Amino acid sequence: MLVLRRRAHEAIVFDGGLVVTLADVVDHQAWLSFAAPSMPVPVVVAPLGATAERACVAVRAPLEVRRDSRTTTVLVGDPGAGDDTVLLVNASVGDRVAFDGLSLEVSSLDQGRVVLGARVPEISSPIGVSVFSVSASEVKIGIAAPDDVRVYREEVWLAMRSANQEAADWSASDLASLAGAPLTPARGNEGSPLSRVCERD
Repeated sequence: MLVLRRRAHEAIVFDGGLVVTLADVVDHQAWLSFAAPSMPVPVVVAPLGATAERACVAVRAPLEVRRDSRTTTVLVGDPGAGDDTVLLVNASVGDRVAFDGLSLEVSSLDQGRVVLGARVPEISSPIGVSVFSVSASEVKIGIAAPDDVRVYREEVWLAMRSANQEAADWSASDLASLAGAPLTPARGNEGSPLSRVCERD
């Protein structure tokens, strides 16, 4: 399992568009925000303490709740809208908390740590997410991703995206300057092979 240190509002980005952000740390509890292209609003949850049999998952801004045998379906509002309502969901291993575009399954309960298997339509396999430790300034987040899903700290992903966009914004004059060749024939070289190629263009 990959363990990344994150401070409040720092994110982890996965191939496929899933983004897990450390939304907040309150009373020594880490609140994680899940967002993906298929989700209308981000979902903010806190995996709370666990026993050997059950976990408690807190959900911010719940609007509507439905419970089936092993699935709790929650419609949530915009977590940034100031709604301080919190829903506590008790779940055993294999139970799911489902949202629009996201499913969180309690994958395991290990030494009081809850491992949530996050599943979104954009990624074929679930991503394991757990909170390893919480301090005043940072949180250690454990990630278990399939081999074909790359995982990035958000700042690295943004730097790569910027470099790729810069590389994509090129023109023919950029190539000419790299090759050191003039775009038009120099005087006195009209008979050279380069000038004949330029004349044909």
